[in-house]
Amino acid sequence: MDDRLTILLIDDSTEDRAMYRRFLERDVHFTYDILEVASAEEGLESCERDDPDLVLLDYRLPNRDGLEFLAALTLRLGQLRLPIVMLTGQGNEVVAVQAIKLGISDYLVKGSLTQDSLCRTVRSVMTQHRLQQQLEQQQQQQQELHQRLQQLNAELDAKVQERTVALQASERQFRKIAAESQQIADALRRSQFLYASLVEALPMCLFRKDWNDRFTFVNKAFLDLVHLPLEACLGKTTRDLNPPDLAEKYLADDRHVLQTGETLDLIEMVEDPETGVRRYVQTVKAPVRNEAGEIVEIQCIFWDITDRKQAEDALRQSEARYRAMIEDQTELITRALPDGTLTFVNAAYCRANHQTADVLIGQNLLANVHPEDREVVAHLLTALTPEQPIQTSDERLESPDGSIRWYQWTDRALFDDEGTLVEIQSVARDVTDRKQAEDALRSSEARFRTIFDHAAVGIAQVTLAGRYFNVNQAMCALLGYTKTEFKSLTFQAVTHPDDLALDLKQHQRLIAGDIPAFSMEKRLLHKNGQVLWTTLTVSLIHDQHGKPQYCIGIIEDITNRKLAEMALQESEERFREIASTVSQMFFVRSRDPDRYIYVSSAYEKIWGRSRDELLQKPWIWMEAVHPDDRAHVQASVASQMQGQSVQREYRIVRPDGAVRWVSAAVSAIRDAAGKPVRFIGLAEDISDRKQAELELQQAKEVAVREALRSAEANRAKSTFLSNMSHELRTPLNAILGFSQLMVCDPDLNLEQQENLAIINRSGEHLLAIINDILNMSKIEAGHVTLNVVEFDLFCLLDNLEEMFWLKANSKGLQLVCDRAPDLPQLVQTDEHKLRQVLINLVGNAIKFTSAGSVVLSVKCHQEPNARSLNAMGIRASAAGQTAPPCPLASSLHLCFEVKDTGSGIDPDEQESLFEPFVQSRNSKIYPEGTGLGLPISQQFVRLMGGELTASGALDQGSTFAFKIPVGLAEGLPAARPSSVRSQGRLILAPDQPTYRILLVEDHWSNRQLLLSLIKPLGFEVQEAINGQEAVSLWEDWQPHLIWMDIRMPVMDGYEATRRIRSSERLRANGQPHATKIIALTANAFEEELTHVLAAGCDDFVGKPLQATLILAKMAEHLGVHYVHADNEPRSANYASEAQAVALANPMAAPVPLNAAALQQMPLEWLLQIHRATTQLDFQRSLTLIEQIPSEHNAIAQALREKVNRFAFDQIRQLVQDATDHYIKHF
Repeated sequence: MDDRLTILLIDDSTEDRAMYRRFLERDVHFTYDILEVASAEEGLESCERDDPDLVLLDYRLPNRDGLEFLAALTLRLGQLRLPIVMLTGQGNEVVAVQAIKLGISDYLVKGSLTQDSLCRTVRSVMTQHRLQQQLEQQQQQQQELHQRLQQLNAELDAKVQERTVALQASERQFRKIAAESQQIADALRRSQFLYASLVEALPMCLFRKDWNDRFTFVNKAFLDLVHLPLEACLGKTTRDLNPPDLAEKYLADDRHVLQTGETLDLIEMVEDPETGVRRYVQTVKAPVRNEAGEIVEIQCIFWDITDRKQAEDALRQSEARYRAMIEDQTELITRALPDGTLTFVNAAYCRANHQTADVLIGQNLLANVHPEDREVVAHLLTALTPEQPIQTSDERLESPDGSIRWYQWTDRALFDDEGTLVEIQSVARDVTDRKQAEDALRSSEARFRTIFDHAAVGIAQVTLAGRYFNVNQAMCALLGYTKTEFKSLTFQAVTHPDDLALDLKQHQRLIAGDIPAFSMEKRLLHKNGQVLWTTLTVSLIHDQHGKPQYCIGIIEDITNRKLAEMALQESEERFREIASTVSQMFFVRSRDPDRYIYVSSAYEKIWGRSRDELLQKPWIWMEAVHPDDRAHVQASVASQMQGQSVQREYRIVRPDGAVRWVSAAVSAIRDAAGKPVRFIGLAEDISDRKQAELELQQAKEVAVREALRSAEANRAKSTFLSNMSHELRTPLNAILGFSQLMVCDPDLNLEQQENLAIINRSGEHLLAIINDILNMSKIEAGHVTLNVVEFDLFCLLDNLEEMFWLKANSKGLQLVCDRAPDLPQLVQTDEHKLRQVLINLVGNAIKFTSAGSVVLSVKCHQEPNARSLNAMGIRASAAGQTAPPCPLASSLHLCFEVKDTGSGIDPDEQESLFEPFVQSRNSKIYPEGTGLGLPISQQFVRLMGGELTASGALDQGSTFAFKIPVGLAEGLPAARPSSVRSQGRLILAPDQPTYRILLVEDHWSNRQLLLSLIKPLGFEVQEAINGQEAVSLWEDWQPHLIWMDIRMPVMDGYEATRRIRSSERLRANGQPHATKIIALTANAFEEELTHVLAAGCDDFVGKPLQATLILAKMAEHLGVHYVHADNEPRSANYASEAQAVALANPMAAPVPLNAAALQQMPLEWLLQIHRATTQLDFQRSLTLIEQIPSEHNAIAQALREKVNRFAFDQIRQLVQDATDHYIKHF
């Protein structure tokens, strides 16, 4: 192989050509003569003139690209036999594929080009090209030799036949025939000689063998191959000259030819026994027949085709590499016949159509095009011509599943030399995102047009020179001009002369790029001559290259505000007149510069100094401050200067030596940025008040000392009880803990377990007593205070009733909560203490009542006058004791009464009931004594401003009652109609399917709560204590809904849900699962709730369980309808919404959450909640919901529930609808 090659570089980049030359000159395997040209035209001329061995072609050339160059070169040379390597950019794989189809040998990507990759590719291409040339030459030589042999055989056969016929013709022509025969013999000898010469000259090995496997003829190539003389081969057999395994194979082939008369054409791989080199050999074995057509010999010709096989293998590898590249393309690639029949599709096209290549090949290429595009595509394909063989179009592709995506197709038509269409090659890329972006842009432009046309403020688009070219209707209405008139105006023409200079200056700075935008207040001239005050905001619009295009301005009419400011100025003047007449000193002080703007005349009366002096020296007043107060006054002033509102009291020394007390309050006035710019203050002489306070303080100190001495003994007792209670709790906790552990011992008998239960119950009772002792000690030590809050009284009573219902029901008692019709719902008092008192009273009533009922009654009472206060301001109690003062000075009182049908109260013991640890003489009535519950309740009631009383007689039940003042929540109705519980018990509406409910919960108390809530409604209910039982029951019973606890022994709710969902998928064949599963979880963290839904649950409910939510979830997921006991029907929607009113909090009754409801929110808030839900920001969403005003609490609650359920997509859609409505009406 000649190691010197001529390479032509075609690239318009001098730097790139220099780099390629440097890489090639460093190649140690070849020496290159490198030619360089910079354009396609020069390259074509060089290819014809210089006949280079290889061309390095850049795809992007001036005037024409690489593909056009290839087409032009093919046209000039007739056939592209010159090896070409194309250089492409990153991402031009489709171009490379098209170039390969046009005949290039390989391609390289510029971005990843190295010296090694360039040289290696050049060597590979040249080696492959030369092998291909050798292969073609060998094939041509073989074909010529074969044709020559056939011609010789035909000539010999014809001559022999001709001579045979002549010999038989006539005996008379014997001599002539003999002469001719001699001539023929001579010719035959010459022919045989010629044949032998040709055979000897053949580079292929040739031999003949007879039926006995004896070699009768071998040529020189054969002798050279076996390295034997002729005499050593003739007469030998196949076994003599070949190894045994090969000999047997050759003999089998020979027998086949001799017996069948068929010609065998074989390609075999043989191994040289001496060198071990494996080579490919092509063998042709054919029978040799005599004149009678009988097979007399076998002739074999074989030759080495290793180089050809290697070239073919390299060609196949190259084709496989190119095919793999095509198959790996994300672009769609097809080939089709002129009639549109697909002959090739790549994997990307198959994926796009959700079909295999076997199905698609043979179809018409229009079959998967969208019906509306087929006619257009067909027309475009028929328009392809040899002059215009390429066209590009956007088309929709419709998949069998109905989905549609947009693709940009590039179709290339291939024509033969006569101009007949041969094939259509097409490449497409997915442009669906671009199409969607274009649609979104059109939508955005339409939205901008809507805002522009319907905005309430004026919007104008102005050229850089200041001429209006587009204004909205609001702008026309503002200045009185039509849109046509505006196009002949400039902003300078409608600007007030006094504001024009500043406006022009800002406009010039904007265009120069000094500022991105500007705002200013300016006056505009109406068409009728009226002067309008406006706020102008101007921004500069640039093109994609950053070049300024035009200005857009927003103009808001502030004339009314300006008039209001002038009115305010007049008001300030009137204020100055009023301030000068009051006794308090009023002042206004600026921050920068630090000076007094106004000081009222009262300053001279209080300070005894001149106002003019203060206006000239702003800090002169500090010299009058008493030396002992000056430090804290200076600190207060420093805080004031930072913008804080301050109130201070201090002493001043007047010029006459008199000391006066002054009270001053100062607040800051801020600018638009929130920075304090002015301070207003009010100061007054409080010397007389201070003297009265001093005298009152002295009297209080005397009273407090007396109170402390009298309370010292009680505090000592409380301290002792508290210490003793804490000392008792330590061993008692150990007793309770170990007794509970011992109950789990399986070796204990029944009597031992009962004894341990007695110990445990007694220990718990003792622990409760100790806790009460601690509470009592806190009360007596004065550590308990009143904490007044606003709360829902109805909710508190509902919770109490639900808390004691099960306990009362287990004793066969009827528990009734009787509320007055005018009872207020939201009240103000200490909610915790009120709840504790009611729990103690209702609990005692149920505890000491064996049959009958317990009734809690609540009603309102308006008192004309509040209870009088004693001299110390402490309210006197009914028992003559004193209670701490209640902060609620309200005439509205709530009266609570707990009445039972128990064994009653001995009248002689009624007074001692509220004393700690009093043992009743009648042990049947109070076998365990009253403990501390009633004394603590009495103290709590007194703290709330009431008195707890007890009444009753033996065997006639007992009544405990108290009355406390309460306040009403501001802004809410003072009372509501009768309790919602009067609506009655819920049951399932008639004519509904019987639903099966499975309760999966390992705690008995939780299962009982669910069972008592669900089963009475009319559902079929079964229970399971763990996930394993749940899966088994689901398989056998097939419930409609499962309440699934998440954390359970044996198998948790996660695993049980996954197994149920897995079984459903196997049975349903892709249909939605039939069983609804609602998780019960005590964890409200976002990650656990996500795991619950991911496991297959349809919903979740947090613990502690709420009856309203349980029933609402069943209505939501099963679509059930409820009715009340009076048979009044309610819809499923009522069950999920109105039922929440009937069973929980009436004030939390949900309202329909829709776009109309959200339109009440500000636009800025809507945009923020939309952004938070788009980003799935859980915490940010809740924070924004907390900003909703209290009057929209129902909307906030509905949104909060959706966030807790991670229904961000629903919230986002509602917000989008509300925002679109806002923009439409903007």
